[in-house]
Parts: sequence; structure tokens; C-alpha cells
Amino acid sequence: MPLLFRFQAHSQLAIANQSLYYGRMLKTMTIDSQDLVLDESEVFCALGYPHQAPEPIQVVILDMWQEALSHITGLCVYDHFPVRIDQRTLTVGTTTFECGAKVARHLKGSLDIAVFAATLGSDFDAWSQAWFQKDPLNGYIANTLGSVCVEHIVDKLELAITERAAEDNLKVSNRLSPGYCHWDVAEQKKLFSLLPDRCCNITLTDSCLMIPIKSVTGIMGLGPNLQRLEYNCQLCEKPDCIMRKGQLPSDTLSEF
Repeated sequence: MPLLFRFQAHSQLAIANQSLYYGRMLKTMTIDSQDLVLDESEVFCALGYPHQAPEPIQVVILDMWQEALSHITGLCVYDHFPVRIDQRTLTVGTTTFECGAKVARHLKGSLDIAVFAATLGSDFDAWSQAWFQKDPLNGYIANTLGSVCVEHIVDKLELAITERAAEDNLKVSNRLSPGYCHWDVAEQKKLFSLLPDRCCNITLTDSCLMIPIKSVTGIMGLGPNLQRLEYNCQLCEKPDCIMRKGQLPSDTLSEF
């Protein structure tokens, strides 16, 4: 029988100041070992198994996950800023982001944006890299677990932002990040300029690589008349993406 399991990371998203109100004040959230659930199917997909990993790989994944828990020090922050959205740009104060038409379309109707950062912490990076040195397969699995885990942490952060915005009758867009939908990753530098130095203990290299590596930054639009557009793989032009949830149109595929 194949080994079927569901990961239960003992992590709970705790609001540091217990006051998630809509305003312009940095909010910090920590991961505290209770409530983070990872779906094994996402891990399989990220490892290149679209349906189910072989049983021996499933056993390794479960063992690695149990070990990973002691190396996760999750932290999230976010802040609100008034924003102006144009056809291909968004502007916060004197900072203009060349986000492109696809991102701007998702943000249409936003009066504010929530700028966020989240990380698993430097200890996870060190643990994952140590495994790469000892066993490349286990290192690859550790790296993949980190990628899936940090996205689930941001899922929790997105839910908190969405619930708080709803109290003020505000709608919320999907989260969007530099590097996606033709938004130049170099604009991470502008995004970081809106947050405190070493926010979440994350630093940015000259090539816009975040350290710790398992970190995520991005934005979410907020507004009373915003119309949320669901994520759609049709927006992406990478036909060989292992995370693809739908097929590109046949005429697009023929171009590759």
C-alpha cells in the first residue's frame, strides 16, 4: 500500500500586537508551532511527481519534514500604503513600480496596498544546505519542503489581511510579487524600501536574491470596489512549469 499522509506542522500564526486594524502601522506576525498544514500533493508536484511520489520517496519526505520542524523560525510583517494604479504601473508616494499590465489588472480598484515579507529564517537555510552537502536527494527534498512551507505561511498571512480588511468592508486582491507576470524582479529593491531595514531579518543581494532564501515578499491590493481575479495559469507563459494547474492554449504551446 502506498504511504499516504498529511503534514501537520505544529505552527500557529500569532499576532504580535493583537491589533490587526486597518491603518498605516507595521504589523508583525510570528509562527509559533501549531497550525500550519501542508498538503503532500503540493510537495509531490513540486518534486516533479504530478500525481504521487513513489513510496520510498514519501517515506523520506515524511522523515525530512519531521526534522525540518525544529529548524523553522517563521516571521511575517506587513504594512499598508496608499496607492495609485495606472495601466502598467503602481505608485506609492514618490516610488513608481513598473509592474506591467497583468499585475496592474489584478490591482485595479485598489486604494491601498499591503506590502508584506515572510521567511522561514536562517536556521532553515543552514539545515537545508547542510543536507545538500551530505545527501543531494535529501537536500533537494529539504529545499522543496521549504518552498512549500513558506508559501503556506504566506497563505496564513493573506488570510489575516483579508479578514481584517473585511471588517472595514474592503476587498483584497491576490498576492503578487516581483518576478511574476513579467514584473521585473529588480523591483524588489523598491519594495524593500517601503519596509524597515532588515525586515524579518531578510536582506537583499545586489542581484535581488533574498537571504534567507526561503523568504517571500509581495503586495496585495485593498479597496471597496476591487474585483478579485483568481490566479490563472493562462497568464503564465512558461509551458514547462511543474506547478502548472492548467494547460496553455494549443496555439500558444505551438510557439515553444
